Amino acid sequence: KHFPAKAATKTTEGNIEYWYCDGCGKYFSDKDSFFLHCVNHSLELLDKVLEEAAGGSSDISEYIRKIVYALIKNSKLHTNYNAMYHEIMSGGCKKYAEDIVEKIEKRSADIYRNAIKSAQENGVIGNDTDPGILAFFFDNMLMMMQFSYSCDYYRERMKIFCGSSSEDDEEMAESLIRFIEGALQVQPG
Repeated sequence: KHFPAKAATKTTEGNIEYWYCDGCGKYFSDKDSFFLHCVNHSLELLDKVLEEAAGGSSDISEYIRKIVYALIKNSKLHTNYNAMYHEIMSGGCKKYAEDIVEKIEKRSADIYRNAIKSAQENGVIGNDTDPGILAFFFDNMLMMMQFSYSCDYYRERMKIFCGSSSEDDEEMAESLIRFIEGALQVQPG
């Protein structure tokens, strides 16, 4: 949260401009420090979600299911982090983009690439496209779903495309899971 500077009056105390993190209770005197703190905090959350979803499962269908449901849940819980991520991606924070893109994207890229590669090697995925390319497309679908649950524009966009189904998290999740499994050519197992 941002708190602008307020001049003191005879009856009230003033304050300098500052930012406050609801997540950890820390105060910041400048926007850059606050922003980078939020990025790092959101990456900690991402690591936790990815670790829980991966959970040592070698079943790619179970993995996709866990990722999609975790994404919807966390997109609703952490809308501010998703909006910040969107801002970085859309060019609104160009001075940070180059420095943090690898921090943000490498985590999921490596995890998705490895899961897809393993499933290909085990014959569970029939699509023989490079695992990095498939991971990129997979992440793009997840990212669009993430923004659809946390950014006003994309939420309204989802309503236009999906109608009343956009209000049903389970229907949206199951539809995305079927779409991803079809694109990856996941073999029934």
